Amino acid sequence: MNETVDPVDAGVRVDRWLRKRFPDLPLARVHRLIRRGDVRMDRRRVQAGTRLIAGAVLRLPPTLAADSLTDPATSRARRPPLRAQQVQQVRHWLIYRDDRVLAINKPLGLASQGGTKVRWSLTDLLEGLRFECAQRPLIVHRLDRATGGVMILARDLPAARLLAKQFRTRQVQKTYWALTNRPPTRRKGTITAPIDGLAAHTDYRVLMQSARGCWLALFPRTGRMHQLRIHLAQLGCPIIGDRKYNGCKARVLHLHARRLVLTHPQGGRLSIRAGLAPSLVESWQAHGFLLHLKQPAPAS
Repeated sequence: MNETVDPVDAGVRVDRWLRKRFPDLPLARVHRLIRRGDVRMDRRRVQAGTRLIAGAVLRLPPTLAADSLTDPATSRARRPPLRAQQVQQVRHWLIYRDDRVLAINKPLGLASQGGTKVRWSLTDLLEGLRFECAQRPLIVHRLDRATGGVMILARDLPAARLLAKQFRTRQVQKTYWALTNRPPTRRKGTITAPIDGLAAHTDYRVLMQSARGCWLALFPRTGRMHQLRIHLAQLGCPIIGDRKYNGCKARVLHLHARRLVLTHPQGGRLSIRAGLAPSLVESWQAHGFLLHLKQPAPAS
């Protein structure tokens, strides 16, 4: 079984990638397969700590191929072709398109990639964004399943490598919006608090506040898992709808990836904004923030 390394997985350790790809595989077996040379990257043996390279070909033993076919969450081969309705829906998310780059406004609740208890992910729907290209677009970064907003996709492997490197080396300017029930004590500042022992920094600014809530702009300088959610909870103003860090029963996490600014693969700066999902617009307005936002039209 051969698999091409997605740019978003570049830099990940081989053993950790295998555990994610095959969650039921014991770690001891992963290391045994690697030691025996059953796992190779571009025909070369790897170590457990070998870092994946975007576009490289991983050779996996046939037994793992059989295992993957029993798990619909990780098997692309078993997916039927997208229906016309699905293609239309995916293309409605499109907010930017050129020869090298696409950008979508990812809906709330859609996982970026497959996994346990994930029936459909963005990865499964990328065929709908192929258009005239020889290959379907490539994911170069992730958003949490509960978070909607701007996601950048590459239309070829060289572009994917350049874009993924910018995310990996923190060259991308990110802006998020969050809605909280209470404001922080200061109208702007920086939250500096480690997450899982790793340094994490988030700049924030209050955009508006009312008796019902607070609208914050967040500018993460690092990219730790759940960083914004953890930092706002530590600041004493957790995000509305955050069941994990707020104990809130609201169904929707009120966190939105508003803007990304990065370097285009062909040079020049690219700035992409995504409008709030309709359900979030209703919440923002219910908290006293009458938005007059021009929602970006779907790209043609």
